[in-house]
Amino acid sequence: MAAIATRNSIHLWKGQEPVEYLGLRLDHHEFAVHIKRVREIMRFQSLIAVPGMPSYAKGVITVHGVVVPVVDLRVRLGYPERGPTHRTCIVVVRVESSEVGGGRLIGLLVDGVSDIFLLRPVDIDASSNVARSRIAGKCRRKGRATSLLDVDALLPAS
Repeated sequence: MAAIATRNSIHLWKGQEPVEYLGLRLDHHEFAVHIKRVREIMRFQSLIAVPGMPSYAKGVITVHGVVVPVVDLRVRLGYPERGPTHRTCIVVVRVESSEVGGGRLIGLLVDGVSDIFLLRPVDIDASSNVARSRIAGKCRRKGRATSLLDVDALLPAS
């Protein structure tokens, strides 16, 4: 099917074809990323600190020989920082970057992953009053609000 519109990292398609998302948890808040952006889910591991990085960038890891910056999603979205638990993990995602002519990988430090779920494009509220700088839209599932992340907006363009 042909794409008819794009809103940040959410691709809206003709018809009602469901799209898979990976559910993420930060405290009691639910977030999700498009499954096609997810490259790997890793247990929390020690990070290599890099001086001069923003407060939300906690360091780097090596994933299959590639150095990947790790963003603490809690801090980036304005939640209080907290140490890792047994459920903390790093979700490696691909972000689009015009500077390098394609995508690059970043790790998202999250409190946990919940599930993979299907979402129909018509169930996504991507209106301007919902979408914020890092949130591409919202949906309701299991009686709770889930914010759909715009992974391309998690790092500054530079």
